[in-house]
Amino acid sequence: MLRITGFALCLSCCTFCPAQLDADSARIAELMTILRERHFAPRAIDDRFSADVFDSYLRTLDPDTLYLSAPEREILASDRLHIDDQLAHGVPSFVHRCDSLMYAGLLRALALVDGDGTPTAHAEPDRRWHRRLAERSSEVRAALGGSADEARALVRARAQNDLRARIERGREERMDLFLGTLANVHDAQSTYLSAEERTGFDHAMTQSFVGIGVTLSSTDGRIRIGSMEPGGPAALGGALAMGDELLTVRELNAAPVPVPGLSIDATVELLRGPAGSTLELILRQADGEQRTVVLERALIHPAAGQARACVVRGAGPPIGVITLPRFYTDLSGGSAPRCSQDVAELLDTLLYAGIGGLAIDLRDNQGGSMSETIHILGLFLDAGPVAQRLARDGTVRVLSTTPERARYRGPLVVLVNEHSASASEFFAAALQDHKRAVVLGGPRTYGKGTIQNMVPLAPIADADGAVTSTGSAKITVGLFFRPSGTSVQLEGVVPDIVLDSEPSFEPTGERALPFAMKHDGIAACTITPWHPAGAWREETIQRARDRMAAGVLPGSASTVHSTWYNVSEADPIDTDEPGSAHAILLLQDASGAAASRTR
Repeated sequence: MLRITGFALCLSCCTFCPAQLDADSARIAELMTILRERHFAPRAIDDRFSADVFDSYLRTLDPDTLYLSAPEREILASDRLHIDDQLAHGVPSFVHRCDSLMYAGLLRALALVDGDGTPTAHAEPDRRWHRRLAERSSEVRAALGGSADEARALVRARAQNDLRARIERGREERMDLFLGTLANVHDAQSTYLSAEERTGFDHAMTQSFVGIGVTLSSTDGRIRIGSMEPGGPAALGGALAMGDELLTVRELNAAPVPVPGLSIDATVELLRGPAGSTLELILRQADGEQRTVVLERALIHPAAGQARACVVRGAGPPIGVITLPRFYTDLSGGSAPRCSQDVAELLDTLLYAGIGGLAIDLRDNQGGSMSETIHILGLFLDAGPVAQRLARDGTVRVLSTTPERARYRGPLVVLVNEHSASASEFFAAALQDHKRAVVLGGPRTYGKGTIQNMVPLAPIADADGAVTSTGSAKITVGLFFRPSGTSVQLEGVVPDIVLDSEPSFEPTGERALPFAMKHDGIAACTITPWHPAGAWREETIQRARDRMAAGVLPGSASTVHSTWYNVSEADPIDTDEPGSAHAILLLQDASGAAASRTR
């Protein structure tokens, strides 16, 4: 214990140095000014705001109550309604008290994990730690076999490494978390990114990397699949789902490594490796079943997330499918790809192939550039309103397509799921409001209708004159609305044809987030419904609903169009996958029933 205590005292000496306090006070003051002057609906800085900051910060800081005991939380409770007042004087005294208690809790936990902690008055966290260590040991033993002592030793070593890393990161990490809380209690999408997080964010948007293409999340100490990179091995393989819990990782010809008890950073290291190498993953699904997935690491370029297309031939006219993983654009103003240009070129290729219907797959598309979204809508709609933007001063700007005549005028289906968010929701909503396309998927999209700007905080110079970046605020500055005046915020887009979906491991969508912004809607635009020859007939849509209600699966002998195949060499779609299969069958039905179509 002497070595640990000495290490702790060394760190503690620099915890409250005046220069750092001045820098943190400046960051807090600037962030609060940005929120007050730029946020769409800035909050009153009052007792209610203070209580929300207090509750949210502690919930995020110590979600499993492993470090702060009930008596310690009672000490902090005296600040619950006073953080608003304390903010006027720089770093709130609540943050100082919380930091000291959290620091002591980390040291206490490390002593307990080391096995030389003595009984204290903090029995609650101790019991939770003992229970967590026992649960993780059981999971590791179940995954690897071996003795109980070996499993306990492995879990203890991992916990020690994780705790020491948290102690070393110390107050700076907790201050970043507090800044994020100040923004997040304004609405679910506003937050603070440290300089390192902003750099990582920008790097991820522009650089290639080797891996399987997943991001990880951690809840209750368990590592789960957070999202999948479009075009990466995990997304293309189709065997992983968001929310799957990762149990073991095994390199080819190596022993499996259990994941329970590992930090996210340590798990990411396990997933890294050279391109072409093979990984075997064991995952627990939402229904509790386990499955084994084998993936090959690959070099993932930004191009892997670009639009792609294929033609499907079978009974009836050929069907085009465009998959758009995100609404990407060139942020640098250079020659980087823009999704509107790519989709336009793909559409021309499909029209040349003589397609009789088109599906646009926006499943798992989490948004991107709204201007690119409007450009793509112009390929399928004549000139007219496609969205409305509400600013903080109450002004409404109508966003419209500019081409007088749509390039493609035939039957159109848009595929969505609960992970389709933001710009992809407005794409689907605009086509739905204009009665231009059938939206298929389900049961509803994510429900994000807010607009964010990234605002860099001013750099700060230290005592030696060295200038350091202080991070960026991501602030909600407006709301998007459908042409009909309704909002996708919280509600999402409800498909015209709803597919059955597997239950999520966790609640999904904006509506599941604390502090999610609400809005009732605004006045509708004047919309001219789509009436050319390619318009959808209600009986065609009803036949698709009847097929789903009867449990008829496309591709079976009982369907009208039972055989189709991919003719494109790259990125073929899985026509046995229910969403794609139902969309293709619906389009074949519609194009066959239409009296004429224009290309």
